[in-house]
Amino acid sequence: AVEPRLLVPHNVQYVFRDDELRLRSVLKYEVERAGVFQLALKVPEGLIIDSVSADGMSEFNVDKGTGRITLSLTQKRMGAIEVTVQAHQAFDASAENSEMELPTLTPEGVERETGVITAYAPEFLDVITVDEKLVGLFPSRDVAVEPLPRLRHIASWNFTRRPIALFVRTSPRPAQIAAS
Repeated sequence: AVEPRLLVPHNVQYVFRDDELRLRSVLKYEVERAGVFQLALKVPEGLIIDSVSADGMSEFNVDKGTGRITLSLTQKRMGAIEVTVQAHQAFDASAENSEMELPTLTPEGVERETGVITAYAPEFLDVITVDEKLVGLFPSRDVAVEPLPRLRHIASWNFTRRPIALFVRTSPRPAQIAAS
């Protein structure tokens, strides 16, 4: 039997808010050789899935026990399938020098995954990368940054293989007033 070959460009967007970290993951599957009826993603612990959408999706299930999302498609599919997952995780913007690993979804059964990670934060929050704990990521120089209202772009990274790990340290900025 011919096994399907899955290639995935993966775009991840993190948005820091007062009380939560929002994640938007867009996976553009390219299915070759044989079709698929379902797709699976590994979900890190602590990440709460808000919505999952995909072309030709009949349903999705989130198994909290195994930490997996399983997408069922209406028919056996080949070619391009775009999957968008929105999720969030608790976050305290007022905590001083808080260190955390940013959660990423991992597509299962893929032959090759490449991606771009972009982080945004409000003006009142400092977000600093913990470089010594960075795994599998390198700074992205040529990514088109989408401007988001009332947020500033922190940084963008590329990756070409797993495993990846992105740790950041956050601190609230002191209030500043300028006058003339």
